[in-house]
Amino acid sequence: KVVEELIRLVPLDQQDQDSDIHALKVIELLRVLGRNDEASDLLNQLIKRHPDGNTFAIRTLLMIRSRTSFAEDSDDELKRFVEKFLEEFKAHPTLCGSTLIEFAELPYTTHSTSQRLELLQRAEEFVRVEAGESQWMARLLAARGKLSINREPASALDQIKQAIALYEHLGNKLEIANLNHFLAEPQPSEELTRS
Repeated sequence: KVVEELIRLVPLDQQDQDSDIHALKVIELLRVLGRNDEASDLLNQLIKRHPDGNTFAIRTLLMIRSRTSFAEDSDDELKRFVEKFLEEFKAHPTLCGSTLIEFAELPYTTHSTSQRLELLQRAEEFVRVEAGESQWMARLLAARGKLSINREPASALDQIKQAIALYEHLGNKLEIANLNHFLAEPQPSEELTRS
């Protein structure tokens, strides 16, 4: 009952010029309240209403959905979006690289670990040149290590150690602790991870 009252506080009148902004609030509220199916449905409606709209706004919608659940066509949709985003923002390499890293880090971006690793490979082209020894490079190394820990353990550990060293250089104690915690946990076998 409380959930319904909270949702009613944010209007979803499609005639309202701010309906998309309100929809984002409702989507986040639904997601936080654990109503992921409803959040995904509303997100998909919003994405379909604006297929060729503001690329940066679509980025936000896809990021929210990637924290919520898989979409049936998420792999193809992500590929189309990435190409459009990289073309539109090619003058901003750090933005391009950071966007690719953020998508690769999110659990529901794509059904394929390989595709998430490909996003990181593409991101490295932007981040290594533009950002150098940055939080973005550390995040890239950490994500690549985590995603490949069951496939190539030695290489993955090396990536994570590089990320830790970079975080130490940057003074990011929280991420160092997170990575050390990840290394201390037993990892699921390859059969249990998505390929």
